[in-house]
Formats: sequence, C-alpha cells, structure tokens
Amino acid sequence: RLDGADKSGVVADIFEVKSGKIVRRGQITTEWSERRQRVRTAYSNRDFQRAVTVAVGETLTLADVAAVAAGEDVSFPARARERVSAARAVIEGAVASGDVVYGATTGSGAPATVRVDPAQPADLQHGIVRSHATAVGRPLSLEEARAMLLLRAHVLALGHSGVRPELVDLMVAMLNAGVIPAV
Repeated sequence: RLDGADKSGVVADIFEVKSGKIVRRGQITTEWSERRQRVRTAYSNRDFQRAVTVAVGETLTLADVAAVAAGEDVSFPARARERVSAARAVIEGAVASGDVVYGATTGSGAPATVRVDPAQPADLQHGIVRSHATAVGRPLSLEEARAMLLLRAHVLALGHSGVRPELVDLMVAMLNAGVIPAV
C-alpha cells in the first residue's frame, strides 16, 4: 500500500478536458504505482548505477532515455535554461517589433499565412493543441509515455524553439513526480 492511496487502492484521478469541460478519465491505482516501482527496481539492479539525474538540453544517450523511461529523475541545467531564455527573448522581441513570426504571429501549417493578433496568444496556442489532439489505437505504456515526454522536454531545452523555460520546468516536474499523460 502506498502513502496517499485510499482503501480501494486509488492514488490519483486522471482528468481530461473535453468540449471545455473537465471529465474524469480514470484513476492511477496502487497496482500502476507498484508496477512503476518494479520497473525502477529492475533498472537499478542493472550492472551500472547512475550518479546524477538525466539532464535535458545536454547530451542525451539511449541509456538516458531508457533510464528515464524506467523512472529516473530529470533535471533542467542552468546552461540549457539560459539557451531557452535567450531563444524566448528573440521571439518576444520580434513579436514586439511587429515582425511576422511563424507560429507566434501566424498560424502554423496551412494557416501559416494568416496573421494572428499578438494580443491573443492563448487562442493561437489552443488552436495548435486542438489540431494535434487526435489519436487512434491503444494508449502507450507508462515507459513509452515517459520516454516521449523526456524527448520533448529535451528538444525544447536545446533552445531552438522559443518556448518559455517554465514549459520545460513543468515537463521535468511532471517526469519527476510521476505525472505522465495518457498518450
């Protein structure tokens, strides 16, 4: 039994947003959490031990991806944070000067020629998320979803996208807390 689990073994509820409403999707149970712990234990019993957490935005190996998929913690080092902040400053400066910036002041993909009011960034971001929120097939395993979240955080932490550092912070915090989206 895990700390925080109720008598039925529920550790947390999983919710999603559908049509602007929050809908309960399922639950994380002690069985799920115990499976995660078994994976971490199996990984830690391998021939090598990690001395530090896996750092996004730095050199990332296949062993790093496997370690995080198995439950290893992740960090967002200062050097990577500086690169992300610098790239964000470039985007903010271009938007403030009225420049056309793909995906920031325009739509992306087919509507890339449509200018978006910089005062309405939330509308643009919601549209991008909605246009990509489609999937078919079985959900990914916990390990696959952890690996994908790590790889996305890593690519953003390289500092080429113009995202805010807080986005990478959130992704790292999610990995470290075991809050993994259903994908």
